[in-house]
Amino acid sequence: MFIDLEKYKDQIKNKLIRSNLIINPEVKNYLRNYKGPFNEILNKNYYFSEKNKLPLCQDTGIIEFFFFINNNDYFNVSLQDFFDSIVQEVYKENNFRYSTVEDPFINRKNSFDNTPAMINIIPTKEKSKLAFLIKGGGSENLSFLKMLKPTINKDELIKTISNHIEDNGSRACPPLIVGIGLGGTSEKAMLNSKISLLKNFNDYNCEEGYDMLEKEIEDRLNNLKIGVQGLKEGKTVLSAKITTLPSHIASLALAISVDCYLNRKGVVVFEK
Repeated sequence: MFIDLEKYKDQIKNKLIRSNLIINPEVKNYLRNYKGPFNEILNKNYYFSEKNKLPLCQDTGIIEFFFFINNNDYFNVSLQDFFDSIVQEVYKENNFRYSTVEDPFINRKNSFDNTPAMINIIPTKEKSKLAFLIKGGGSENLSFLKMLKPTINKDELIKTISNHIEDNGSRACPPLIVGIGLGGTSEKAMLNSKISLLKNFNDYNCEEGYDMLEKEIEDRLNNLKIGVQGLKEGKTVLSAKITTLPSHIASLALAISVDCYLNRKGVVVFEK
């Protein structure tokens, strides 16, 4: 099937804008029932953001796209040019903060249009779709990769994840969304940890044993009592999800990506 990406451009733009202005419904549901410190401020924040069309957070992020494409589908545009044009238009038209520097180390000059978009292409047997994350700097700085011994047991695995969140979690505006990539090579594990951030909070793993592992990790992380905004009350994490890949017999890659409580994301499915 030919995918006419231009046909979906306005839909993608609108979803990016909404994700910066309107709170994730799963997060909204949690905040409405949260009674700890700053509960009134957190609830007012998303109310006034939507009402006044102001960003939920001053850090309007770097945009990471995940293009899941079926082998039978094709397109005829430059993906980088196409997605860069979307990001440029969204950020300039809505006065969102430009959070991207052109050079990472020597010059660090702002691009003044929030490009380039970060693009990941993932083959799929399902319908082609585009997902995205609006990724703030605080949560991105908690990214973690470790090559574990393949003989590690479950308790050691959970402890490694727990130690990382215990040491760093308060710096990323908790309650956190934790994405885990397990297996594959190092770069594939990191990609899968980001893909895990796209999952809904109640969409537990369908692979045997991994659904219970996700719930155990969530319980362990919430027992850290970091709490909402690091104030030791309420949940430390709203979700912890795992995406796996086959692994070399001598390796076990563990990657962790973290998102702040806003979990700004979206998806567009390409229909026939």
